[in-house]
Amino acid sequence: MEAVRTLGLCLELIGVLVFVGVLFQVRLGLRPLRRLREQLAEVRAGRRERLPVDQPIEVLPLFSRLGDAELATLAGKFTQSRHAAGEVIADEGLTGRSLVVVTDGTVELTLSGPYKGRLRQGLATRGDHFGDSDLGPAPAVKALSAVTLLTLDRAAIEDEAIAVRIARHREECDRLKGHTNSHGEQSIELLAVHAGEPRLPTTFVDYELDPREYHLSTIQTILNTHTRVADLYSNEIDQLREQIRLTVDAVKEREEWELLNNSQFGPLHEVAPRQRIPTRGGPPTPDDLDEFLTLVWKKPAFFVAHLRAIAAFGREATRRGVPPVVVHLFGAPFIT
Repeated sequence: MEAVRTLGLCLELIGVLVFVGVLFQVRLGLRPLRRLREQLAEVRAGRRERLPVDQPIEVLPLFSRLGDAELATLAGKFTQSRHAAGEVIADEGLTGRSLVVVTDGTVELTLSGPYKGRLRQGLATRGDHFGDSDLGPAPAVKALSAVTLLTLDRAAIEDEAIAVRIARHREECDRLKGHTNSHGEQSIELLAVHAGEPRLPTTFVDYELDPREYHLSTIQTILNTHTRVADLYSNEIDQLREQIRLTVDAVKEREEWELLNNSQFGPLHEVAPRQRIPTRGGPPTPDDLDEFLTLVWKKPAFFVAHLRAIAAFGREATRRGVPPVVVHLFGAPFIT
């Protein structure tokens, strides 16, 4: 469906309203085809809503089947602890008995490597949690900054009804892993063989019946200018054309700002928790960029970053001896 969008600038010339417009076609709207997901709710504590420190468990997937009374019972069993930067909070193998929620700061999770080194398993920052999985060894935990943690010992879960519901949640997760991909979408049945005449599987790609809708908005303004401005100051520069140009530039800049920062659809507010990574400590480094590239599942053309983030990354890369190369494309500098 096509529509005509009008970028209109109104010019007031001695009581006469003159309309100057630019017409071009744009799509009226998009309906995204989003594959149906069967995964359980999984969000970071405190990312979608600011929760009190003593009530961090309402958004933890492990407790998604519990009622309000049961959540209140478990919330009272959390213990709060503060740790200084550089402190080893837990040795390897000890965190598996506790559920830990990071309410402030950043911690590093590591395991022993095969060559006497430490293998980083990830970073946990405000709103992250760990210790809710029984698979694999429990990593060592070290504070990279001053941190505040909320810890729940599994032995403190004494209510049998709560334990049964948590067990059912784990069973549901195991069931979904059997026929869904890493994004929670229904797996597409495939067969890769070269011998015989096997029976080919049948599959179906299902979509959400009511996907999220993104409503379009318009950027509008009215430009008022007086004839004496155009008469007195248009010898060197056409004031009417110049003021229209400045207004159009402001509209385009506002459009770019909305695409990134709008609270309804801007990437800064809509990025999934799994696509967020903290820096290893302070400004972004080449190591952080490598970690960032592991989350890119399509070939990126470019990355958008804040000017201060670009400058900080350039300093860290130069300090490492790998200064970024700057190329000029379409009259603008790009760091490669």
